Amino acid sequence: MKTRLAAVAALALGVLVLFAAPANAQYDQILSCSFDRVVPGDVVTAAGNGFKPDSTVVIVITDDGGSIGPGDPFAPGGEISSSAAVVNLGTTQADAQGEIDFTFVVPGATDLPPGDYFVTATGVLNSGDAPRQVSCPFTVLAVPATGPIAFTGSNSKPIAEVAIAMIALGGLAVVVARRRLASQSADVPA
Repeated sequence: MKTRLAAVAALALGVLVLFAAPANAQYDQILSCSFDRVVPGDVVTAAGNGFKPDSTVVIVITDDGGSIGPGDPFAPGGEISSSAAVVNLGTTQADAQGEIDFTFVVPGATDLPPGDYFVTATGVLNSGDAPRQVSCPFTVLAVPATGPIAFTGSNSKPIAEVAIAMIALGGLAVVVARRRLASQSADVPA
């Protein structure tokens, strides 16, 4: 009986350990982006969670996903521990559940030339003062050229006009030759 009770207890403990989520599992490092390929000028949205409620979150774009130091890296004394090119998109406020939702316009090609990038949200972890950073990758595509379509062929209209004229003249020559032949054979006595 004791062995059976110990086996059931061990099995129950094993199931709890196996399926129990860590205390911060609800705050997996997630930044979900509504985009993966963009062109400059697109309006896009990203959302994340796990930030300290009502805290400020810095939003940047990097070209290597490099980490950004705690706090506002663009404030005096702020820290960027990335060698990446950084475009500051500004800040957003986490709501009462520590979630963020932000929309931004993809910067122009002078600030963000075509290539692979990361949008990164940096703030404070929900459980205290530890830094929290989440990123999602995306690709900036080249802006299609605007204006008239490039002329890449040849102008064959004059050649076609000459060909039609030559065909018409050839047809006319055949008709004239047949009439002459017909009139000559009518003039010959039998």
